[in-house]
Amino acid sequence: WRFAMRRTGNANGSVTDLQDLLGGGDGNPLAAAAARGASSGDLSTGSALSERAPERVFIVSNSLPLIMTKDEAAGRPYGHSYKFEVDGDSIYDQCREGTLVDGQFAKAINIGQLPQQVDFEEQDAVTRDLEARFNCSPVYLPDECKELFYKGFCKQYLWQLMHYVLPMSPTDARFQRHQWQADIAANKR
Repeated sequence: WRFAMRRTGNANGSVTDLQDLLGGGDGNPLAAAAARGASSGDLSTGSALSERAPERVFIVSNSLPLIMTKDEAAGRPYGHSYKFEVDGDSIYDQCREGTLVDGQFAKAINIGQLPQQVDFEEQDAVTRDLEARFNCSPVYLPDECKELFYKGFCKQYLWQLMHYVLPMSPTDARFQRHQWQADIAANKR
């Protein structure tokens, strides 16, 4: 199984690549540090105590802490046909709120999937809207990749790994190579 990786155009300023979101121009953290006037030594763990608190924290999860409904009237001002609101019950929203307490971070950015598929023609508008209003950066996965990645590899392998149900290996009869490839494809997006 191979999944084609697609990047949408960035002419409108939307972020479709984590390296672009991190903001180092070329995605190189050392180059970004140099642009801020920091040396490579400033990136070591030994200098962590002398640095100020990070400006941003990224919360990367399977889904965004949003409720999404098809509503052309609500989405029209933003150039798409969806209504979005924060899901206060989402653990990912609670993580975001926790990171902002006491000024620990200036900004929390959620990265993840939306609960529904968005037509390709509306993806840039949805991305701009969610970044501006909710500090969320959506990841768009094809249905097949989403199914194999989340319900396949994450639920069948990573869940067991994180809950101490071991060992598992590529030679284990339970290992499905196409699900692992979907996990790799989803994480590259």
